[in-house]
Amino acid sequence: MVQNRFHQRVATACACAALFWLLSLAGCQSRNSGPAPPNPKEEAPKEDPEAIQGTWVVVSAEENGVPVSGAKGERHTFTAEGLTCVSEKGEEMTKATYKLDPAKSPKEITMCIRVGPLDTFARGIYQLDKDALKICWGTVSAEGPVPKEFKTAVGSKSKLVVYKREKP
Repeated sequence: MVQNRFHQRVATACACAALFWLLSLAGCQSRNSGPAPPNPKEEAPKEDPEAIQGTWVVVSAEENGVPVSGAKGERHTFTAEGLTCVSEKGEEMTKATYKLDPAKSPKEITMCIRVGPLDTFARGIYQLDKDALKICWGTVSAEGPVPKEFKTAVGSKSKLVVYKREKP
């Protein structure tokens, strides 16, 4: 009986050693040897709906391949509730709501702009990189085509706006 217990313990120890060896071959690591915990000072990247929020200054704009000179310096403020566009002189020009679809490639944005009693829709693409934002949209309508590139051309009925984030 003592020999049976001894053999069982030896068999169990061998099985554990074999399992540990197989796991190490498979690249598994113990809990203590994993990657270092994240540095609390490092900020995790924000998701697009949060990252786009803030005030953006228009650096350049073009429509149908032609630069739009009057847009430079406008401030467009994105919040969770919507978008407000203010001229360089501080006059409110437009209010809109927007919806981002970061799962698409390129990422898409749909804006609903209130013009008098009517809602006007603009569908486009966006590129967000920390303090730089580009938005390109096509024909202003819910059914209009969504651009595939960040460029405009004569007759394209598309608009491109390049922004930089306003520093507080």
